[in-house]
Amino acid sequence: MLNTTPNLNGTYAGVGILLSIVFVAVPLWLCLTSALFAATARGGFDWLFANRLPQYVVAALASVAIMVATAYSLLGRFVTAPEMPASVRWLSIWAAHVFPLVVMIFCVVVLNARFFPWLPMNVVRIPLVIVSVISVLVSGGLLVERMLVRPQRQPPARRQQTIKSDMELAYFNQRAAVISGIAGLFLAGFIANACVSWYHVSSREGASGYYVIFMAIGGGIAGLIIGLIAARIAVAQLGAGFAKELSCALGVVLAIAGISALLCRVFADVSPLIDGRPLNLEVEFRFPNTAHGKQPPTAEGDDWEFTLASLSAGQNRRTYRSGEIQTQAARFENGQWIVPAGRAVHRKRGKRNVMLARRSAKEVVSFLLPLPSRPDATFEAWSAWTPRQQANGQPWPADKMSCRFRVQKIPLPPPPQSEAEWRAEQDAEKEKVFAAIPNDAPVQAWFTYLDYQQPQTERAVKLIASRSNLAAELGQLALGEDAELAGNALRCIEKLPAPTKEFIAPVEAAGRNLIERIRLVNATTAEADPSYEGAANASIRFTGWMCAVRALREKCGGDFTPELKTILELSRVREDSRCMRQDICRVASYYMREWTGLAPLPTDPKPK
Repeated sequence: MLNTTPNLNGTYAGVGILLSIVFVAVPLWLCLTSALFAATARGGFDWLFANRLPQYVVAALASVAIMVATAYSLLGRFVTAPEMPASVRWLSIWAAHVFPLVVMIFCVVVLNARFFPWLPMNVVRIPLVIVSVISVLVSGGLLVERMLVRPQRQPPARRQQTIKSDMELAYFNQRAAVISGIAGLFLAGFIANACVSWYHVSSREGASGYYVIFMAIGGGIAGLIIGLIAARIAVAQLGAGFAKELSCALGVVLAIAGISALLCRVFADVSPLIDGRPLNLEVEFRFPNTAHGKQPPTAEGDDWEFTLASLSAGQNRRTYRSGEIQTQAARFENGQWIVPAGRAVHRKRGKRNVMLARRSAKEVVSFLLPLPSRPDATFEAWSAWTPRQQANGQPWPADKMSCRFRVQKIPLPPPPQSEAEWRAEQDAEKEKVFAAIPNDAPVQAWFTYLDYQQPQTERAVKLIASRSNLAAELGQLALGEDAELAGNALRCIEKLPAPTKEFIAPVEAAGRNLIERIRLVNATTAEADPSYEGAANASIRFTGWMCAVRALREKCGGDFTPELKTILELSRVREDSRCMRQDICRVASYYMREWTGLAPLPTDPKPK
């Protein structure tokens, strides 16, 4: 009601504007500023600075800037666009509804964080940052425009012509703004990608990827706004011209991106280095002399935790990481247990705090380490046990825990292996395994070296051929229940350089055993064996059997056609089994024709 009272000429009343600002905007922003300060006190800006004072300064500046942008956006309801400053003209009315809402949501979530444990803080933090940046840029644009652009009164006749000229210039301004927005998009994305490693942004559930995407979008919006403002200023100071407007817009965007990257790098939590190498913090905790026992205290239960934390100036935990407790390396010295622990140093900023305690403990002991943000090589040696003395100046008692520390450069990773080195390592490992096989091992210990040609294949064949009772061993394996082992045993006969006739009888027995197994497959319904495991096992045995049969027919004069004929006839029964048809019937039909002249049936699968 306060802002909808028109004058007789159709424009909105100035009294309505004043009442809206006094009774709506001012109370609203007094409340929001108070809420923003309360959110700062609850740690809402801890991710920016370690100290509270800079956080309050940032909160105050953001509040003032957003209030200015909101006020001008509200003013857009009462005046026409040409009468609005160019810096805020694009905000129109929508910012008055969006900006306060973003601040409200941020304050509500921060002040009631226990009700939103499932909500990542970036979801409310990033929109506030975007709104704050936009408001600061708009406020800066207003100041610049106020100082550089002097309004001149124009007669009514020329006012329409001026509006037309403004519309023509707006076309070039928009093109420059779009290009600067694209530049801001990519620059913000590059800076955000660097911040992922600088600030150790977690990649869990794609958090780092979302962070880069949101920051790039925010950079694009900021670049668009900056480009529009810079282009308008360029027209006012340098004259109209697309090249001038674009150069000015891109120059401002690049300058802001450079300053932003520099500030991000300065305030980043980059891991300290010595000689360009990251560091591990090694800590030894000395337990009180009252902790006796045959094993260290950390071996009692699995709820012990070692943490390395970074503290702010107010001794609050900025961040922390869990480390490794090396219980297996614990030692007992002078009546006290000493347990080592370690963690990579991941922060330059803040003081270092270490803690070793049970997760369920009500009281814990932590230690503040005198480790500077940029340790040098002197800290690679063990420090003295700390604390050294009590508050009254007396030496630290042995019935209280103490610790000492040192930093160690993380070893460089070994250079990647070449393919030749990798193959040589694999061959050496195979040779080591081969040499470890005892001579009296079962014959199947060498089967793996017969699958394909390997450096150990010839020696494996010689060792197998030299066994005194080889035919009986292979025949027993061929009749066993393990189809893979039976097939390998029969294929082994094919690898022998000079098999003798003593192998014929075991191979004939294996053929008869295979016939019985095929009969069992034919008597089994598809419902009883839906995966056709019986047929698959018979196929594996038949493939090995045929390898042995071909070798013995060629080198020893064996026949095997009676067994093969029976196998062929039985393999024609199960037409629903691909293994029986393609792997057994097709092969048996081909060799029966080759060895006996028996013509295949028209229904037999054709040879490949």
